[in-house]
Amino acid sequence: MNFSFKNSSYNIGKDKFNCLKQYLIKPKKYAIWGGVAMIFNILLMLPTPLITMYLIDQILPQKDFPMLSLVSGLLVIFILFKFISSYFQNLYFVKFNELVIFHIQIDLNEKIQSFTARYRQKLQTGYLMSRISNDPNRLHGLFATILLTAVSDILTFIVGLIIIFFIHWKLALASLFILPFFIYAINYFSKKIRDTAEVTYEESAQVYKKMQESISLIDTFLMFNAQKYDAIKLVQRMRKSVVSYIHLSVLSSLSMNIAALISGIGPVVVIWYGMYEIMNGNLTLGELIAFNAFIGYLFGPANRLMNANSSIQQSLAAWDRIYEILNEKKNVLKKSKKNVRNKILGHVSFQNVAFSYDDQPVLKNINLEIAPKSILGIVGESGCGKSTLVSLIPVLNEKNEGEIFIDDLQVGDYNVNTLRDQIAYVNQEPLLFNNTILNNIKLGNKNASRDEIIHAAHLAKISDFIESLPDGYDSIVDERGLNMSVGQKQRIAIARAILKKPSILILDEFTSNLDSESEYDLFETLKDFMKERTTIIVAHRLSTLKYANKIVVLDKGCIVEEGSHQDLMKLEGSYSNLFNKQHANGEIKVLVN
Repeated sequence: MNFSFKNSSYNIGKDKFNCLKQYLIKPKKYAIWGGVAMIFNILLMLPTPLITMYLIDQILPQKDFPMLSLVSGLLVIFILFKFISSYFQNLYFVKFNELVIFHIQIDLNEKIQSFTARYRQKLQTGYLMSRISNDPNRLHGLFATILLTAVSDILTFIVGLIIIFFIHWKLALASLFILPFFIYAINYFSKKIRDTAEVTYEESAQVYKKMQESISLIDTFLMFNAQKYDAIKLVQRMRKSVVSYIHLSVLSSLSMNIAALISGIGPVVVIWYGMYEIMNGNLTLGELIAFNAFIGYLFGPANRLMNANSSIQQSLAAWDRIYEILNEKKNVLKKSKKNVRNKILGHVSFQNVAFSYDDQPVLKNINLEIAPKSILGIVGESGCGKSTLVSLIPVLNEKNEGEIFIDDLQVGDYNVNTLRDQIAYVNQEPLLFNNTILNNIKLGNKNASRDEIIHAAHLAKISDFIESLPDGYDSIVDERGLNMSVGQKQRIAIARAILKKPSILILDEFTSNLDSESEYDLFETLKDFMKERTTIIVAHRLSTLKYANKIVVLDKGCIVEEGSHQDLMKLEGSYSNLFNKQHANGEIKVLVN
């Protein structure tokens, strides 16, 4: 594999190669031991044709049976040692290959965790799963093929070439005439296969993305009788993927068959010219048989290299896609320079903050002060930037302009893990993982005792439901919590937040799936808990803002109103209109103070 040819189809660029090299270095001991076994394997291939030549030209005419038995025994020993060296060659290279892919997948997962929330949402879960799982596995061809086939075959080719020139240089020259055809075929197919593979892998990732969407929204499609519409969309996406795979398979098959055709002509030329030399007394039968065996060391590797080229190009296409993620910089959260690990009090300050995504403004000139242990309410129409605003505090997204301070330190100065350990975030659709209810709540504090977990569940008004289950807190939550209602999942998420005992509590429309009475009971339970920390409530129903010290109204990414409930009602603006509308509709059962 040559990375230095600027116009070569094997050129992946200096930066991509340096990135790949760091993964090759980590398990290098397996590559070294595999290489040693490979060299022994190649050397042990050499005696067989030479011994065969000796048997035919020397021992057979003399009818020396004892020598025949001795030499045959040596041949068996060589074959046995070759078997052992081949075993260890494959063993070490497989270990090397799997460890390289293992480290790549770990780094891909960590990289995706560093993406901004907006970017992850844009790419979608199914698409990212395909990129993490499928693309690295496609590198099997790159490492296994290059190490087990390409390197071994190149060395075998060189050794075989030297030996056939020693046996009969004229016949050796005659046998080399087909090599230019191999080189041309490899260059011709390489770029076509690599480009087609990139398109194919992207289509495959899009299929995963669509499948994930279809499965997660299956009930919605059924309720709207839209399952046929969704199936048509999925089939259309799958058809594109199938066409791409067929195109890739045709190119790969064609390149392999052409290699077989070229390599099949070579031995015919050798036998024809070799028999001619025997007739003229310039070559013995044993030499021709040995030469024909060694010529297999040329045509066999050349044929396998041609076949390997298809796998290599497909793997290089996969590496291009992997590097694209590993090298992503624009949509990645910046690492803290100062790495501060302070305990935070909860004073939050936004100063001229702006946020945009794909050059579309989402938040504009946000100036906001949130006092420690105060309760802030945020209201506004859907899409006005409420959730984006609060996502900037735990650095799930990153501002484009301005500054955000927590306790007089910029958010970017904090160690992000330390910061997030002190912030609890409960959103509208909390996700639970496939484990016990106990462990789902314990995610808020991994060192919490069972009694502390039960107490948190009690405060979240979910303990009665949990204890009614046959296995109680040890009941298993289905994948994504599908065996629970949205309200029950939200209460478990609230229990998780309570257990965390955060300095800052963010509640992002977390009661939108609860009725007014349940919402009222929950807030009555949480009021003392909220007053002990800075609490930010993104509100759908304004009744959730009963205990808010200050309320801000967002409109198209800007703060248009700010103050207490009474202050905002006197303005008779957006907040007043929204309050009166909800009150008239009976959505507000308890008047905001």
